Amino acid sequence: MKRRILFFLYVLLQPVIHAQEKPFSFSTVQDMAEQNAELPYVTEKSETEKQPDLSYDQYRNIRFNPESAVWIHENLPFRLELFPTGFYFRKKIQLNIVRHGVPFGLTGRKDMFINTSGKPFSAGDTVPLSGFRIRTTLNDKSIWDEFLVFQGASYFRAVPQKGWYGLSARGIVIHPSGSVPEEFPDFGRFWIMEPAQDSQFLEIYALLDGPSVTGAYSFTIFPGTETVMHVKAVIFARAPVHNPGIAPLTSMFLFDKSNHFHFDDFRSGVHDSDGLILKTEDGEGIWHQLSNPPQVQTSSFTGKTPRFFGLVQRERNLVSYQDFEASYEKRPSAWIEPGSDWPGGSVDLIELPASEETEDNIVSFWNVKRDMVKGDSLTFNYTIHWSLAEPEQHTAKVIATRTGLLPRNILGRFFVVDFSRNDLFPDDINKMDIELQTSAGSVKNQRLEHNPLTHGIRLSFELLPGQNTQADLRARILYKDNPLTETWLYRWSCHE
Repeated sequence: MKRRILFFLYVLLQPVIHAQEKPFSFSTVQDMAEQNAELPYVTEKSETEKQPDLSYDQYRNIRFNPESAVWIHENLPFRLELFPTGFYFRKKIQLNIVRHGVPFGLTGRKDMFINTSGKPFSAGDTVPLSGFRIRTTLNDKSIWDEFLVFQGASYFRAVPQKGWYGLSARGIVIHPSGSVPEEFPDFGRFWIMEPAQDSQFLEIYALLDGPSVTGAYSFTIFPGTETVMHVKAVIFARAPVHNPGIAPLTSMFLFDKSNHFHFDDFRSGVHDSDGLILKTEDGEGIWHQLSNPPQVQTSSFTGKTPRFFGLVQRERNLVSYQDFEASYEKRPSAWIEPGSDWPGGSVDLIELPASEETEDNIVSFWNVKRDMVKGDSLTFNYTIHWSLAEPEQHTAKVIATRTGLLPRNILGRFFVVDFSRNDLFPDDINKMDIELQTSAGSVKNQRLEHNPLTHGIRLSFELLPGQNTQADLRARILYKDNPLTETWLYRWSCHE
């Protein structure tokens, strides 16, 4: 009798077993995104609406218990921890683990969290989730360090060895600076592939959903001295989209040597990034000094696919910040290496005015020169490098930009640009040529001198803007028509 019952259950379960015709994969997520693009966008009401509002401090005091981490008892190289909804993070996500090609949903429970906030954070025993983080033995084989976070809209961030969190990335930019309000699509569903015991990487799939677009994303992440992330995406238009922005990076720049005179602050600098770097298709290295402008400022750079572009934290000396808690010198740089199917467009930079270091006021991205209509799709791939270093280059780097008022009541500004040491510099400084241009006004009294502190070269000059309120400056040093330095770019405005 017992054998008959077991046989009956076996026959009954066969349709369930075979219903999964093929293992879960990126194409599964892509099919979901394409189907969603045909449906109206629906905003799901967050479960946090039934819960008390949480302040920043209260939310921070709800911590995931490390003993509840996924894979903690399975001898795997990664551990997964969860974030509840609350504070700014009010939209819940669906989180799945994919094991042997089959996805299993994860549910947050109250007993997974340690709550010292003094406030309840969930209406029931289950806890709606807003994101997750991944740990691995990044710096020490005995310590499980957090190195990756996905939380809020389509935002994510990572760190390399010895790094602290700083700038973020996100999936896409929709209407960032037009007359239409910017959209922030969400990664609403995630699938995390369970790694093998000897795996050096982690795979994550995400489903993007928003009023104008849906999308499927694949992330393959290799943590290490430089944390490398390979990204593959397919975007579908649910509504017309003008020039979507892909591979966006978001950061904060409040002040440094170039604009410290605007801030009454004990610190010498406050920023997660201090410049945009770019290497053109022809090999020209470009450094655009970031600014904190009085009004929104948009810049567009190369129209050809660059070798890389990104936001860099170049200043790595604690003396340049004097902030022992924020540790800005440990914030990573991040740069984008376009893939083989990169669409046509330009590197764009948007700089917003900011008064506090909590405001992310810098965004860079690849502005796709294409309008999408409902039913269109866009496929692309790229690699993000998160590092405390920078891509190697043979030319000298910009290491400081300083500016101040000209003396003798002359309407204009004095600029000093320091370049790092370069073994290609000739001994005779007079053999070097200055290439200096301004889009408005005039420049004069340009000169080069050796910098005894850095053993590099200092360029100084005067800008006389006349009646102009803005000028784009460009400079580099050459020897026998060959560039010895990267190209320095700076946008001056009359508010300086």
